[in-house]
Amino acid sequence: MTRTMVAIDLETTGLDPSSDAIIEIGAVKFSGDEEIDTFDELINPGRNIPPYVIQLTSINNEMVSKAPSIYAKISELEQFVGNAPIVGHNIQFDLKFLSEYKLFQNNNRIDTMHLAACVLPSAARYSLGSLAMHLEIELPATHRALADAKVTWAIYTKMMSMAKDIPSNIVMELLRLSRMNKDVEWGAQLPLTDLLDEPQKQVSRRTQENRNLYNFDELSPESESLSPRDDDNREELDIPALEAMFSSNGLLSKSKDLKNFEYRAGQVAMMTNVAKALSHPRHLLAEAGTGIGKSLAYLVPAIQWAYTNDERVVVSTNTINLQDQLINKDVPILSEVLDMEFRAVVQKGRGNYICPRRFDKLRERGPNNATEMNVLAKLLVWLTKSKTGDRSEINLSGAGELAVWRQISAEDEKCTGQRCSKDELSGGCPVYRARRAAESAHLVVVNHALLLADVASERRVLPEYKYLIIDEAHHLEDATTMGLSFAARQTDFERLLNNLGSSKSGLLKQLVTRASKRSINQQQIKMDIDEISDSIANVLVHSASFFKALQTFSQYQGSNRNGPYDRRILIKAESRNSSEWASVELVWENLHNTLVTTIDRLIGIRDMVGRDNDEDEEVQSNIVSIIGKLTDFDTRVNGLVTEAQDDQIFWIHLSNDGNMLAIRSAPLNVGPLVQEHLWYEKNAVIMTSATLTTNGGQFSFIRDRLYAEDADEVAIDSPFDYKKSTLLCIPSDVAEPPNKERYQKDLENGIVELCKATNGRALILFTSHAQLRDTAYAIRGKLEKEGVTVYDQAGSASRHQMLTSFKNADKAVLLGTQSFWEGIDVAGASLSVVVIARLPFDVPSDPIIQSRSAAVEQDGQINAFFDYLVPKAIIRFRQGFGRLIRSKKDRGLIVVFDRRVVTKSYGRTFLESLPECKEWRGNLSDLPKTAAMWLNK
Repeated sequence: MTRTMVAIDLETTGLDPSSDAIIEIGAVKFSGDEEIDTFDELINPGRNIPPYVIQLTSINNEMVSKAPSIYAKISELEQFVGNAPIVGHNIQFDLKFLSEYKLFQNNNRIDTMHLAACVLPSAARYSLGSLAMHLEIELPATHRALADAKVTWAIYTKMMSMAKDIPSNIVMELLRLSRMNKDVEWGAQLPLTDLLDEPQKQVSRRTQENRNLYNFDELSPESESLSPRDDDNREELDIPALEAMFSSNGLLSKSKDLKNFEYRAGQVAMMTNVAKALSHPRHLLAEAGTGIGKSLAYLVPAIQWAYTNDERVVVSTNTINLQDQLINKDVPILSEVLDMEFRAVVQKGRGNYICPRRFDKLRERGPNNATEMNVLAKLLVWLTKSKTGDRSEINLSGAGELAVWRQISAEDEKCTGQRCSKDELSGGCPVYRARRAAESAHLVVVNHALLLADVASERRVLPEYKYLIIDEAHHLEDATTMGLSFAARQTDFERLLNNLGSSKSGLLKQLVTRASKRSINQQQIKMDIDEISDSIANVLVHSASFFKALQTFSQYQGSNRNGPYDRRILIKAESRNSSEWASVELVWENLHNTLVTTIDRLIGIRDMVGRDNDEDEEVQSNIVSIIGKLTDFDTRVNGLVTEAQDDQIFWIHLSNDGNMLAIRSAPLNVGPLVQEHLWYEKNAVIMTSATLTTNGGQFSFIRDRLYAEDADEVAIDSPFDYKKSTLLCIPSDVAEPPNKERYQKDLENGIVELCKATNGRALILFTSHAQLRDTAYAIRGKLEKEGVTVYDQAGSASRHQMLTSFKNADKAVLLGTQSFWEGIDVAGASLSVVVIARLPFDVPSDPIIQSRSAAVEQDGQINAFFDYLVPKAIIRFRQGFGRLIRSKKDRGLIVVFDRRVVTKSYGRTFLESLPECKEWRGNLSDLPKTAAMWLNK
């Protein structure tokens, strides 16, 4: 039977039903594919519409000034909908506004976002527009009510057709889970019920057998571990044969997946250097300019070397994008081209894989909210097809869904193969399978974070290896710093303690329950747990005092105490001599003593209760995890507070509103760590990037930072002809950044006129979110009047979503910061202009930058600014430059709105770091004409 339903959408003045108002109602009544009727009304909200809503919806105050009030249309809307089920995208938002008028409180509700969790667990985004694009629905999602209601109907209809492919046992399990908690309102229940026949609708309340839902035993079959040859018997690579592979008629040219392959001398030079470094083990720094094709240049010799010698080569990247490119694009191509059955895998941290045992525990408990139900739906549908159990195959978005994932991931550091073996799970455990696959692989692709986790854990994460290629190596220092940093937040620390609870709640209550089942001395257990509860209460009191003392100390340090930004207060030796710091040490001693007592008591009760079954083990695991985290907190903070550590940077991070405080630390110098665990320990370490050199093409900066004194070096220029393709523009009459008001005005006006002349097609790079927001606000209206759409990182759209929209737009401008300086690959005319708003210097007051700058000068170098800050900025500057020309056919402009590149002595080092290109300097007013002429040549 086909139901009659109503898809509904509202436009409002804001997000809060109690203070905002409806400005438009759109609804479409339908039955299957047939449209029955529509409802379309503007509503007078009785107040002004905020500018951002006008911009979003194109509904302005004049349009609604003569429209009826909501009360004049309630009855008509109520009659239109009747008792029909209501369909909406994030329907709770619309219904909260309508419930203010007592509308549709008893109608069945269907949420297409919830249905999408079942049907499209791997969709990149779940917004209305993104789903419409994914499902190839032609109707536009316009932020006008009726149009969006029709898109919702089209999405619902298409997804219901796709839902028929979900196995019936999965549908039954989803319905069972959705009915476990009456307080959870899940908007996919009705449509899923319609998929079942009458006998199937009598869903069992019992958990179904796992083998009927998913089977990790069907993961990729295991292979034998490698047996590397000893040093004297390793076979060298045949470099002439490899060179022939890269020739114009070589094996690579014949690949159907490398349609644009051509002989590139730079690629062959890169490959040759990598091959020599592997065959005659030595370390290498290799800069490969944009367009060389460095990934194939190092993968071919790496795979050939590993396969020939039954060795393992690890390739580490900084970004997921490059990791995915290597394993999903480049490796499959080479598996067809190369005459060898090599094995390549990607290995990730434990937290990326699902734990079947923890997942089943969540299924037994059932969802507590709609977010948990959505995640369960995504996972159950995904697991019927997954061969890896790797969460990257699905899309978990937002803090809520990620929090649910942490409950069922394999992140539990106490988990062992033995723990699951008694349930015959270890053979099908995704983490176990991933590790076994890595042990038998010739090529293991990881990210920098996992590489460093292996170093920090004394090589307990990755299988043994002696050959390492680090791509995006210019990030290694920062990645190492982040990987070895520490942060302690009051909210996180106190949440751990509160999770323990007492004899009446939380984990401690579960211990009491387990003890009673095992006939242990319940009275003694309860007395011990009451003592722990008292200890926890004391720790919470001293925790509040400690973090309050840190806040007081912070208020007496530095300047700009009431500014709009978060504060980061570096703890220096002289800081520790203040009376405020003495107070911090005093209250810390109280917290430390009570915390140690609590930890000891927790260990005692854990050992007393023990474990007999899976439920005991789950509670034990949670207790052990909390004990470990509390111990780590105590050890780390005690070391930071009580004594200065020369090899650590220690600072306090205080939010601008004063409500969030964290203690942080990071290593002062990562070079010794890289030297000890990589340069000294591995046979060959090859570090590569498009940007390893700084001024004059020198490797000195990266050598100094990473202790790479003994590594060979090679710099291979890009094959692109920048003299013909690139015009470097430096307006000479723009104010310099220290003159903030005039500089910002010049920047805004310059961008507007430039982008008018170029029809957009521009990427504008910033060094601060604040300046990006100010600029976006100033230029949007002026450019959109000219038909140029402005996308900016200040909005809610994701990086991927903005890039996709920018590429598909006829006339658009994209404003970005941080991650947008690299990893953006837009070939062709869609990106013809790259604007660098200002030179990308790090903030000198940042505690890490401040401490390392001081260390540079203490090591005898002349000036931290020239020897540390300028080279770091040059590498970022070169990354930004590299966003423009992505193919030999590309042509465009680089516009630098920071005149310091020509007025300051250090400016020439930025310009000298760039490939030789045509240069223009002149008045800002002449820039638009110059740009148009260059692009139209």
